[in-house]
Amino acid sequence: MPDEKRYADKRLCNLEKKFKKNKIFYDEYKLQIANLLQKRYAEPTPGVLTSPRTWYLQHFAVVHPQKGKIRLVFDAAARTAGRSLNDALLPGPDLL
Repeated sequence: MPDEKRYADKRLCNLEKKFKKNKIFYDEYKLQIANLLQKRYAEPTPGVLTSPRTWYLQHFAVVHPQKGKIRLVFDAAARTAGRSLNDALLPGPDLL
């Protein structure tokens, strides 16, 4: 897989700009991340990389128009050098 850290960092910078403009959005986003950590769906990364095979999964928030709640979306379809994480995964059966 190609090294996509630069693209993940760029998306994080864009998120940080949004956070500075909207404190409520920042608080909600932080709450969603804390929820993922508490339920052990995610874990903090170590300070030092332990494997040369590292993939940074980009994420962003989607706001529900009526409820105003945000939902985190992990973007496995984000392309780097023409490849995405979805391209590397085996497809399951078509359920439709």
